[in-house]
Amino acid sequence: MLLGGILIDTFGKKRMINIYFFTLIILTLGFAFLKMYWVNAWFISTFMIVYQILYVFACIGIFATAMECCWKKVSASQFTLYMTLGNLGRIAGAKLIGPVKDAWNWEYTILLFAVMIAVAWAIFLFLNISNHVQRVDELENRFSGNG
Repeated sequence: MLLGGILIDTFGKKRMINIYFFTLIILTLGFAFLKMYWVNAWFISTFMIVYQILYVFACIGIFATAMECCWKKVSASQFTLYMTLGNLGRIAGAKLIGPVKDAWNWEYTILLFAVMIAVAWAIFLFLNISNHVQRVDELENRFSGNG
């Protein structure tokens, strides 16, 4: 976690989140297409470890971005809502594994997971964080009596 925070502080949230999402997609696609190695415990273990490290690093950037977007007057509730929505997404994804696996094989199930990461990444790319932060600052000034 410390390394993830240092990387984000050094290179910036948006750049590192882009790198993490891209790497997660490539890692997941590679895992799906390398089915012949699924019988090797080292392959599965390596995938799980690398995936979890990248996931934690991505979460650090996402959490930092979510905190940046919060209005100070309601930041605790707003950040809690952001985290709840993120966790609901994880729950929904976990819930979908069974039905998706019933409809397709494991390769397609994992590929669908890579597509979901790509969709999340695309949504992140379209967010205008600086515009949002500017609007939050305007709200802060307006309701603090400074503007």
